[in-house]
Amino acid sequence: MSLWGRGWFIGAALALSLGPAELARAQDLPPTPPLRQELAKPLTPARIRARYANALRHFNKRVTQAQAETLAGVIMEESRENELDARVVVAVVAVEGLLNKVTGQGANLRLWGKPATATIGGLAKDLRAKITARSKQPASASKAVLLGITDRGAARSPKGAGNAAAAKKYATRVRDLYRQLSGMR
Repeated sequence: MSLWGRGWFIGAALALSLGPAELARAQDLPPTPPLRQELAKPLTPARIRARYANALRHFNKRVTQAQAETLAGVIMEESRENELDARVVVAVVAVEGLLNKVTGQGANLRLWGKPATATIGGLAKDLRAKITARSKQPASASKAVLLGITDRGAARSPKGAGNAAAAKKYATRVRDLYRQLSGMR
């Protein structure tokens, strides 16, 4: 029986007085694996940037660690300025193939020949504008975000804004990557 089964107050008091090893022995559980200990550490901006950098390198192995960290910092900053979830921006960057041509280092980092800050900033501003336009219509916030992403996909379609199938596929890919980055999948 776990400590929590005897009452939350007693369990909480004991948990606070015991260290992790003693608590694990008291509950007859194995010690916490190293990965769970790593995930239990508080998330600092540096750790978040490192996680985004690892995600970016997952989408393109040719991107160096330094490039990925710089790009992750740019994504975090532009997301914050445009009031977007950085995971959505990472998903859009991956779906749009912006990682396929990364050159330069540090302040000279470029995506498809354009400065990374300008590219990511433009993407974030455009996405925010499309979401804001959709949020003025009566719908839930999550529906407005999905419709805004769909609008961006339609605008990027080679066949123009009228290609609903391409826009839906784009939005589905962004949504699925967002869920994966969020740990929902």
